[in-house]
Amino acid sequence: CLYNFFYGSWIAMLFLPIAYWLGPSTLMHDGSHFALSHRPWVNKLCAYLGCAHMSLSSWNQQHVIGHHSHTNIDGKDPDLYHFPFLTRDGLLGFRVSKNQRIERTHALWKKGV
Repeated sequence: CLYNFFYGSWIAMLFLPIAYWLGPSTLMHDGSHFALSHRPWVNKLCAYLGCAHMSLSSWNQQHVIGHHSHTNIDGKDPDLYHFPFLTRDGLLGFRVSKNQRIERTHALWKKGV
């Protein structure tokens, strides 16, 4: 598939990004969350194997720290604004209905904890 991609095959150009998303990209995501193995070195190896599309340190800053520190908080969660052209009815993030809220602040701060 990679060989055909580099030589301009339209089928490879359509399927290689999908295959990468389902394979190496998932290795990077799950490995960086230490979700693939009980052995830290396996998770780290998988994270490095899947990071052909961006550096692992950039991923850690943007997704692991930025997204998980401010999940679904408008103006702070960097993952909330991915693929705005794919949103339905102007919904940010991966919401399926307008009833699913976008948080403005952390819930703990609202309660004064």
